[in-house]
Amino acid sequence: MEDSHLRFFVAKMSCAHCGQPYSSSSISMVGDFSEFIFYQVICGVCGMQTMVTAVVAKEPVSEPLEGLADKEAKRFGSTSRTPSGYITDRANYMKYFNGDFSQIFTS
Repeated sequence: MEDSHLRFFVAKMSCAHCGQPYSSSSISMVGDFSEFIFYQVICGVCGMQTMVTAVVAKEPVSEPLEGLADKEAKRFGSTSRTPSGYITDRANYMKYFNGDFSQIFTS
C-alpha cells in the first residue's frame, strides 16, 4: 500500500462500530483500478470489516465550485462528515437486505 494512504488511514480514520483507531496492520489493498483504489479495513478491537474506496485524481482537480451561482455555492460549498451512526445504520440494513431493490426505492 502507498505510504501516504496508510498514514491517512491511521491518522484520520477510526472504526465506525467501536470508534477505535485503525492500525497499519489492519489495512490491506483489495484492488487498484486507475481512478479508484479499494481497501479492506478490519478493526483490531471489535473485528468489524469495512470496505473503503479511495478516489485518486491523476490530474490536478479544478475548483469544485467553478461556475456555480451564489445560491448553489452556499448549498454545495460546505462539506461535512457523514455521521458514524448513519453508516452503522446502513451497514445493519444491508446485513439483512434480501435483494429486493424495489423495496429500497419505495421506502
